[in-house]
Amino acid sequence: MAKGSRPANRRATKRGATPAQDTRWADVVELRFEGERFQDHALDFDVLPELIQFKRIIVETAKALWKRANPGKKKLPAGFDERIRLRFVRLKEGSAVVPVQAPARDAGNAELFGEGTTGEEAINLAWEVLAANEKDEALPTRLPKEVVPEFAKWGETLREDESIGIQPRGSAVATARGEAVRPPRRAAAKVTLATRARLATYRETPHEGTIEVQGAVLEADVRQRRFQVWRADGASVRVTFDEGQEEQVTTALKEHRSRAVRVVGRGERAPDGTPLSIHQIDALEFVSPEGPKYDDTVPPIEEVIAAIWADVTPEEWARIPTDLSENLDKHIHVTRKPGHGRGENGDYSGPS
Repeated sequence: MAKGSRPANRRATKRGATPAQDTRWADVVELRFEGERFQDHALDFDVLPELIQFKRIIVETAKALWKRANPGKKKLPAGFDERIRLRFVRLKEGSAVVPVQAPARDAGNAELFGEGTTGEEAINLAWEVLAANEKDEALPTRLPKEVVPEFAKWGETLREDESIGIQPRGSAVATARGEAVRPPRRAAAKVTLATRARLATYRETPHEGTIEVQGAVLEADVRQRRFQVWRADGASVRVTFDEGQEEQVTTALKEHRSRAVRVVGRGERAPDGTPLSIHQIDALEFVSPEGPKYDDTVPPIEEVIAAIWADVTPEEWARIPTDLSENLDKHIHVTRKPGHGRGENGDYSGPS
């Protein structure tokens, strides 16, 4: 091999990235499909959307948990969604059991999967939600309610006699606060047509969760300790504040034309996810008012005009009256009468 050459089967990677062949995968959860269709230890193509929806549940739950744990952060870490990588490479017996894997050692996934991480907590929380719903008990209080609609979508392809069970691989269901819920070793929390119907009821009533809102303070009641944030879309969110935040609120009200606020806290959302109110402020800060956003994909007006001009033929240019700029009204308001047609320059000749 010539000096400085690269083996044909070796792929280049970005600095700091882990080559794909060095990634070690580990089972993190098992999905158990039960019912007559799955007796051959195989999955119909019709139920493959359930695997995609399961990943969406984990991704959206992980994002909501991360935001709750980091109320002062405005954005998720770069590439958060892409770093939650899940796959399966085989099926196990027991109707059809899908061992779901995640990278066990990967630079991009180190903080998302593993003991006590956001990814693991999302999987464990998913088990708790289904286990509680299966028993017709209240859902976990730490569940971000904005992800309930994603849970309600899971199981759409199931038939009357079928279910999907979920069993985390960890020996204990651990939370970020150090709490532990130990499910029976081989038990699986299940979703069925009946449990899906119960989950759907949570979508029909307002629910609590972490809310972030930005806008102008146009109303404030110091005695009731409430103010309203008016967003750029014209909707308002009612916010309750405490004595220590009164000065910021009144300042925001007085300077609402030049200053906006960003509020993050616990509050209530409508069934469709629209923020309604915030009753506990975790972060309150001044920001620049939202204005029209510049779209750098739109070409400058001079380029638009130049493109229009480029489509006009010389013959069309020649038909423009030579005195158009001096006699604009004459050429715009000219009345065409019988016997009057276009003149030599292409303009309509007016009455004599």
